[in-house]
Amino acid sequence: MLEILPCSIEDFKLYEQNTGYIVDPNQFRGIKAVKDGNILGIIGLDYWTPTAVQMHVWIKTPAALRGGKFLTEAFRYAFVTCGKKVAFGIIPSDNVKALKFIWNVGFTEIARLKDGWDNGIDMVINEIRPGSCRWL
Repeated sequence: MLEILPCSIEDFKLYEQNTGYIVDPNQFRGIKAVKDGNILGIIGLDYWTPTAVQMHVWIKTPAALRGGKFLTEAFRYAFVTCGKKVAFGIIPSDNVKALKFIWNVGFTEIARLKDGWDNGIDMVINEIRPGSCRWL
């Protein structure tokens, strides 16, 4: 059975190893999908403002997403528990797989900064709001 649990500092290290994203343990909060003691994915949140939060996703295996429980809990945490009005994701334009994933989840591209990630690679800014979030 899939369990959704809060992340620990050790889980943040696993997230960093698999994504290259450096976690600030004072800002980063997250949940993990666990089955039979194995972490199948982590969804983290940081860059908190009074109304917004940035979301980060690492999925080890698609089994983490089956049934929607993991995404439901992540959005419930951001929008219901923490009361945020918008969640955003920032992705380099050459990471087609990640862009396809978040657009399928329900995020919408709101801006694209030319060369914002690197030379020839745009920074794609995406958002999702509670009213358009099918996971709530």
